[in-house]
Amino acid sequence: MVLIPLSDDAPTERREPPYVTYALIALNVAVYLFELSYTDAAEASVDLRWGATPDLVFGGGADFLRRFAPLVTYMFLHGGFAHVFGNMLFLWIFGDDVEDALGHVRYALFYLVCGIAGALVYCAFSEVRSAPLIGASGAIAGVMGAYLMLRPCAHVHVLVFVRVVPIRAMWVILVWTALQVWRVFSPDASNTAWWAHVGGLVTGAILMAAFRRPHVTLFECVEERKFVSPWTRPPVSRIPR
Repeated sequence: MVLIPLSDDAPTERREPPYVTYALIALNVAVYLFELSYTDAAEASVDLRWGATPDLVFGGGADFLRRFAPLVTYMFLHGGFAHVFGNMLFLWIFGDDVEDALGHVRYALFYLVCGIAGALVYCAFSEVRSAPLIGASGAIAGVMGAYLMLRPCAHVHVLVFVRVVPIRAMWVILVWTALQVWRVFSPDASNTAWWAHVGGLVTGAILMAAFRRPHVTLFECVEERKFVSPWTRPPVSRIPR
């Protein structure tokens, strides 16, 4: 991976600190640290019990809680340091602006719904029917979809090989989205849940339009300029986060 987002340019005005984003990051890290105490066999057993498994979710043969509770719990399990670190980095960068636009309670509900939608799409279309889905990336893809609707012209500071480059959020997220769609329709030997990313992203974009606070404007700056260069800096004052 040679393109790594590090931060974004946040607006100077913010209603409150992003408490829910902080809590989600803390909870994911805490669960991961707890998982480190397990043996490999025990961790595999936990993933199988609390991860979202397509055959179980849509196959029946289990009680309601056993089938559908993993649609929530899978979001807080991760398969290694790189997995949890990458997900939490994206949540840190994009989550606070989305939380500010939605409010704490609606943002928490939004996050869970995006994660559930991502899992359902994965379970519906994945060809690997017996492997459990784990990780927060479906929910975080929803956050990215909402951010694209909200602040497409904000700058994301991206590490490109060894240089940090400010690039418009619309280009960062659209390129990321194109990669997910391409992976869905191309042979892939990895265990990455591309379908969960697509499902979460689309859900997040839709929910942002429905859940945002009344004063929040979508597609900031897009109406003012038909085409915005990826490297053009915005005229308004922003502070790096």
